[in-house]
Amino acid sequence: MKRCLLILFVFSYAFSQAQDISKQRQLEAKRTLQSPKIDGILDDECWNNVPVATDFIEIRPNPGKIEGHDRRTEMKVIYDDVAIYVYARMYDHPDSIAHELVSRDNIGNADFISIIVDPF
Repeated sequence: MKRCLLILFVFSYAFSQAQDISKQRQLEAKRTLQSPKIDGILDDECWNNVPVATDFIEIRPNPGKIEGHDRRTEMKVIYDDVAIYVYARMYDHPDSIAHELVSRDNIGNADFISIIVDPF
């Protein structure tokens, strides 16, 4: 299973690098002087006027499909001298969210979000 995941990630990375750079989307991280409170409530003032990333593309179960409005994901990124903060809100119907207990680092069939920081 780990080998299949590794092959999948290598293929995904190679495919993403082969795409036209002019079509790649970027999200600007905004600097903040006030760190957000890490409490799961995303109403801190530091998140105001920060660009929102939307229109994400599914990997599973329908690769390449743009997410629907009723199941959209919104992300914002801010930073200060201490850390990078990611605001992520995933809209979904509570009854449709898969709950599966899996071992560490195993995604399983549940909803998930992945954040990769590229220093270049």
